[in-house]
Amino acid sequence: MLPPLVALLKNGEFKVQKEAVWTMANFRTGGTIDQLIHLVHSGVLEPLVNLLTIQDTKIVITIPDVISFILQAAEKLSEKENLCLLIEEISGIDKIETLQLHENPQVALTALNIIKNHFCEREESGAILPALDQENEFLNCLTKKYQGPTTSKQRTKP
Repeated sequence: MLPPLVALLKNGEFKVQKEAVWTMANFRTGGTIDQLIHLVHSGVLEPLVNLLTIQDTKIVITIPDVISFILQAAEKLSEKENLCLLIEEISGIDKIETLQLHENPQVALTALNIIKNHFCEREESGAILPALDQENEFLNCLTKKYQGPTTSKQRTKP
């Protein structure tokens, strides 16, 4: 069932792609960990990530939720780092970061939460830098890592 679904996500007409995204969304409510593993192995992430640039807000709201759900499952299996690398390889981080500037606040917040909850540790090591976030989470991540001792020199009058 999954290979044809992935094929529809990649190459189907837009209306068919939308229905395929909704099918993926159903895994959030009734999918098992094994099913999510099969989803990832079937190559579902790349077409989902590629659909993040479409103009249909309902779909763009749904896709980050699906990605976040898959990331949460990967974390339970201690595979989050590998999944994050896969998402990075398919330009997913760039597209998710761009969504932080989306006109829909729900989309922007979901994108921010994905970066904050799943990629912030990697940002601290300097591997990835997000474009922008309205909640200053990027700065919080950086200050935790790079905040060193500060010395202030007293000014003396001449």
